[in-house]
Amino acid sequence: MQKFITFILFFVCCVSNISAEEQINLSKQVIQSFEIVSAKWGQLAQTHVGIGQHLQGLNLKYSEQASDYLEASDAGKALQNSLLDSSFTSVSQVFKFSKRYLGVKYYVEMKESQSGVNLVDMVAILQTNIDRLEKEGASKETINRMQAQLAHHKKRADTIEYMLGLLSDEDKAYVDDNLEWFKHKIQQVKTVD
Repeated sequence: MQKFITFILFFVCCVSNISAEEQINLSKQVIQSFEIVSAKWGQLAQTHVGIGQHLQGLNLKYSEQASDYLEASDAGKALQNSLLDSSFTSVSQVFKFSKRYLGVKYYVEMKESQSGVNLVDMVAILQTNIDRLEKEGASKETINRMQAQLAHHKKRADTIEYMLGLLSDEDKAYVDDNLEWFKHKIQQVKTVD
C-alpha cells in the first residue's frame, strides 16, 4: 500500500489543477478511506500494467487527461468500483484529495521542525553561497553542482508552497486539533523528491 500511496503522491506532485469538484472535508475517516482506495489501486496497477506505462508518457500538466485516461482505461470500471463504500465518488476526486493530503504532510512537518531553517531559508542560503563562490572564483564545476542543488530545492519549495496553499483554514485547524494522530500517519507517507 505504501508504494502506491507514494506513486499517487508523486503523480500529483507533477500534476496541475484538477477539475472543480466538491471538496471533501478532511477527517480521519476520509484519510483511512484514501489509504484503502490506494491499496486497491496498487493491486490494480499490478494487474493492469498499461496504466503505469501510459502515465509515464502523459503530459502531466493536464490532470484531467490523466483522470480521463484512467477512467476510460481497461481498469476504469475496476478503479470506479474500488471507490464503492469509500469517501470518494470519482478518480479525479481521489487525486485532488491526495494533493491536500500531501499538503497535510508538509504542514505537519513544518509544525514539527525544530531546526528553524526551512526550505525557503535553505534556498536563500544556497543562492548567497553561490554568489559568494562566484565572486571568489570557484570552479565552474562547483558552481554548476550548487546551482543544480538550488534548482532542486527551488522546485521542491514551490511544490510545498503549492500543496500548503491547498489547505483551508479548516484543514489546518483539524490537523492542529489532531496533531499526534497526524504525526503518526504522516510518518508512513513517503514522497519522491
